[in-house]
Amino acid sequence: QLVRSHNLDMLQMAYKNRKTVELFVDKFWNQFNIWKKLEQKSLFCDCHPNKRGNKLYAKHTINNVQEFLGL
Repeated sequence: QLVRSHNLDMLQMAYKNRKTVELFVDKFWNQFNIWKKLEQKSLFCDCHPNKRGNKLYAKHTINNVQEFLGL
């Protein structure tokens, strides 16, 4: 009975670990998919923003940055 109980505990731990691994794989997949879409829009080169991407990001955030800096 003790061995059977131990196996059940191990099975439950493996299931929890599997769900955690699936969560991380999904998050990584989503991030790479976002990078791919940004690259297709000529905003990224691999996983790095290019000049156009940086300019658009700066334009989008300039007001918040200036407010944060008190300018």
